[in-house]
Amino acid sequence: MDREVLDMLADWHPQMEAIDMALEMRPKCELCNRKLPADSTVARICSYECTFCADCAERVLHDVCPNCGGVLVPRPTRAARV
Repeated sequence: MDREVLDMLADWHPQMEAIDMALEMRPKCELCNRKLPADSTVARICSYECTFCADCAERVLHDVCPNCGGVLVPRPTRAARV
């Protein structure tokens, strides 16, 4: 949900707080420990944000998360903070 929708829900339901929804951006591959900074284009994630490098995801895991069985897809990048 985007911020506007969360704020509207918070106004509608007083006990609901607006929540920031951002990816965790885990810093390394869970299989080989390769560093995967937020701006990495080789990170792959499943819907639970399990994180792997592209090499492990494609060559070893065949794009299937070993933890949940979900599909591994390219993780969006986040610009490094200035």
